[in-house]
Amino acid sequence: MHIIIDLYSYGEQGESIIIDTIYEMFPPTSLDPVVSVPLECTVLPSKIIMPEAATALISQDLGLNKELAVAFLKESWAYGHITYPQV
Repeated sequence: MHIIIDLYSYGEQGESIIIDTIYEMFPPTSLDPVVSVPLECTVLPSKIIMPEAATALISQDLGLNKELAVAFLKESWAYGHITYPQV
């Protein structure tokens, strides 16, 4: 199942911290382009690692299993866009 998850639940500052941390841990320049084919090196952190990190953080923060954490993130997406429209 392909799920688009934004980090809006953590607000602009929280999203920035998560993104910066992931790019510090997995800089696109450190990823082997051959391994990530057909994806660009920036896709792995932004479309795979970040959604997994967001799911894990919500799961841990709220004591939910992964399925419920994903459902929570999907439901909070609209709220996040209204509350944090500048992100």
